[in-house]
Amino acid sequence: MGRIRIHESRAASGQLNRDFFDVLFALAPDRFALGDTSDVLIVEFTQLQQKIDGHHPPGFNRGVFWLLLDQVVQFFPIKADDAWTFEGDADKARVAISAAVFEPQWEEWSRNQMVNQACMNGLALCRSFGLGNGTSIDENELSHWRGLALRSSYPSATGLVFEDIQGLLLKSTEGLFDLVREDSVKGSIFVSGPIEWINLRSNTNILQQDHDFAEQAHGLHEKYWSVEFDPLLAGSEDISMFTTELEAKFPDMFPRPWSPALIALHVRYSHLIKYGSVNPDEIIAAVNAINSSDDQSSAQLLAFLFGVSLGANKVHDLDRLLHPQRYQVSRPNADTAQGSDPISTVN
Repeated sequence: MGRIRIHESRAASGQLNRDFFDVLFALAPDRFALGDTSDVLIVEFTQLQQKIDGHHPPGFNRGVFWLLLDQVVQFFPIKADDAWTFEGDADKARVAISAAVFEPQWEEWSRNQMVNQACMNGLALCRSFGLGNGTSIDENELSHWRGLALRSSYPSATGLVFEDIQGLLLKSTEGLFDLVREDSVKGSIFVSGPIEWINLRSNTNILQQDHDFAEQAHGLHEKYWSVEFDPLLAGSEDISMFTTELEAKFPDMFPRPWSPALIALHVRYSHLIKYGSVNPDEIIAAVNAINSSDDQSSAQLLAFLFGVSLGANKVHDLDRLLHPQRYQVSRPNADTAQGSDPISTVN
């Protein structure tokens, strides 16, 4: 038609710097996947019109204007791969689609938004479990959580400065899972998981260096090799004594709140969340298994990491399961109420 209606708030003007791109990209609609831009165009134009031949656009009193095709300078896809999406319509309208000159800036902006969303998801799950300070978070604490979300979401990112333990652990999670894959369905993961983490971080084999400790670890591993995995095993007396000894013997490997049990649970569930399915009850049981009235920091950290991995939809489902009374508009679901709907990876 040569014209469309557009709200004035959808337009931005300014110098092409980082602040401008932050403002411009913030106008993009929410997506099912934040990086999806296959039907989003950036339009450079000269002006908007309040009326055409005396006709205001519907909604003009609420800030809606006309945008005429002859006042458009260029159409830009955000990503180069999106250009083909618009080729058919562009041919029909007899207009040209320019190069995706803003793609690098979009990649940086969208990554920042994804990290922010991941951090919000992690903190939301902590709040669902009643862990932490709720919405009262100062800038330093927020920076800490956002750093964890960044490293968890982009474990191979370079040029980022973090504490050695969280950077190496989050980067090595899949490698650690490969080392304890057979233990992942057994209680023995609470023995093998922390030991493999120590070996990885120290670049040694601690069982070859301490015969007495190796004998104790082998005995405990053998016992729990025959026991089906259960998060509550983290609190069993002999595993608790073993992990306490690990923390005393290798304090640099397990600075609070990175406890041996937390590491075992994180390694196991991060893989299942990414590649398989997890029952909501398992997530709840895993967090509660390491939650102590004396120190909730490990449980809070695990809940945060779970929230980052699960994503907003599944975190929301868990919150509805934990606090159904908050959602008066919701209808009860028999499966969800029983905690039997699996949390699985959806691409």
